[in-house]
Amino acid sequence: MGKPVLGMEELIESLFSRPWMEPMSWRRPLLAELESFEMKFPRIDMVDRDGELLVRAELPGIEKKDLEITIADDFLTIAVHREVSEKEESEHFYRAEMTRGAMERTIPLPVGVVGDKAKAELKDGILELVIPKATKVSRHKVSVR
Repeated sequence: MGKPVLGMEELIESLFSRPWMEPMSWRRPLLAELESFEMKFPRIDMVDRDGELLVRAELPGIEKKDLEITIADDFLTIAVHREVSEKEESEHFYRAEMTRGAMERTIPLPVGVVGDKAKAELKDGILELVIPKATKVSRHKVSVR
């Protein structure tokens, strides 16, 4: 016995139901992937100390002149705006590239802070930002019964 013969509708259905027919996967839109990518950068750690917050952000390859830090209404915004241009030229070759890009991340601060007393340092691709708290909070040890 041979293989069963498929009708035209079944043949078309079997062709279009295959995953390889879905370019860039329609199940995960490209826009959603870009939004999730943007939300991850720059990566940030926040340490809550008694009288201050320490914020560290990964910013590899970023220079101070490209960086803007804003503290407003208990939110911290780190923004980077870059423009890079390269030129390479020889007797038989010419190449010029310009790149522009921006990256921004805003995070809520867990306590009130004194933004105008904040201090920032950028070293080896790591931004360290020390922000004094509006009111000093002391820690108390609680014993468990």
